[in-house]
Amino acid sequence: MKTSKTQLTIVLFFIHIFLFTFFPSNVSSDTSTSKAANALLTWKASLSPSSSLKSWSPNNIKNLCTSWAGISCHNGLYVSQLNLTNENLTGTLNKLDFTSFPELTTLNLNGNNLNGSIPARIGSLSKLTFLDLSNNLFENSIPPEIGHLKIIKYINFYNNNLKNKMLTQIANLRNIEFLDLGSNYLENHLITSPIPESIARLNNLQHLNLFSNNFSSKIPSQLGQCTSLTYLDLAIKSLSGPLPLSLSNLTNLSELGKLTPGWSRYENLTELRLDHNEISGVIPAELGNLRKLHILDLSSNELTGKVPAALENLNELFNLDLSNNHLNGEIPICRGISSQEIIPSGMGDLTSLQYLLDISYNELSGAIPSSLGNLTYLETLNVSHNHLSGQIPKELSRMVGLTTFDISYNNLSGPIPKGLVFSGAPANAFEKNAGLCGDEHGLPHCNGK
Repeated sequence: MKTSKTQLTIVLFFIHIFLFTFFPSNVSSDTSTSKAANALLTWKASLSPSSSLKSWSPNNIKNLCTSWAGISCHNGLYVSQLNLTNENLTGTLNKLDFTSFPELTTLNLNGNNLNGSIPARIGSLSKLTFLDLSNNLFENSIPPEIGHLKIIKYINFYNNNLKNKMLTQIANLRNIEFLDLGSNYLENHLITSPIPESIARLNNLQHLNLFSNNFSSKIPSQLGQCTSLTYLDLAIKSLSGPLPLSLSNLTNLSELGKLTPGWSRYENLTELRLDHNEISGVIPAELGNLRKLHILDLSSNELTGKVPAALENLNELFNLDLSNNHLNGEIPICRGISSQEIIPSGMGDLTSLQYLLDISYNELSGAIPSSLGNLTYLETLNVSHNHLSGQIPKELSRMVGLTTFDISYNNLSGPIPKGLVFSGAPANAFEKNAGLCGDEHGLPHCNGK
């Protein structure tokens, strides 16, 4: 009898386990999808009508995981992804109950017309690994609750109207690999550095974009500890001071947006853009070691000194812009050119230059080297607003690819050489050179002197 009772107890125990394991689970999953569906319908009702959400219907809740646009589920049980990119959605996120999506891993609303604030409740999405709200109209501050997304790997808030005074919450995201806050109005007036020093904790960070924000002050040296970075864009309106030496630790960088210390360890760099900042000091000679560089833009800064001779090593360069700085002196001479010629060493040997050579608005002196005539495919040459002297080399007539040519506001003299390069240029390309003469462009006749 005792054995029979024991056996009955064991049977009842396993029946209980079976019922608890399977039936409550189904009830739970049905409740979860129903709750998620109702949350989505409530949010849809707050948006301007969009044909892309026609499948979201209260009559179709059972098919949430299979036929609702933009919805993916894990094993048909829980909503795991919400992907609604470029669907012309207009409205806010205020009516979206994030707590109804405890298993959500992906939230992608890129390319819509969503506005208002990013709700603090977004921090409740503890399973989220991918968050893309880029190319919308979101405004106000990034909620500090973003720092609660402990396992998130991808955050993209690019091209919104976000404002924020501190980004310290970002430093809590130890698993983050991609962080794009570019083209917003982020600012910082409360701490010395616009980028928190605690960013050094982000050991997995590979992509960082803060392009076109309102940050000011210096770049923290701790950024050099983010050694996994492959893309870095800090093209910010008012960066100032020296670039920290620690950035030379970022040897995995292949794209540097608009910031670089210009050291030889960035051997894979193809574009170097540091324009429109307040970077001071000289142009590092190590830039000449970036042999894969295609674009070098250091324009509109506070750079001083000479253009380094090592630039002649940039054999793949096709766009060079050093305009609007305080560069001065005679720039080193390219091979085979006389010591009176002043454009950078080997610049005439940079035959890969195709689009732009701009050294305007500096304090450069000396003559225009005849070696520039080797740049036969160059489309734009601007050496205006300097202190260049001597005659215009006739060799420049070989630059048959030129569509824009400007040598104005210098101290050039002598006759304008023959050739389409010169005859096709506008008169203002030659103005404010008191010693120039010729039969075109309103200049005095050379034989009239």
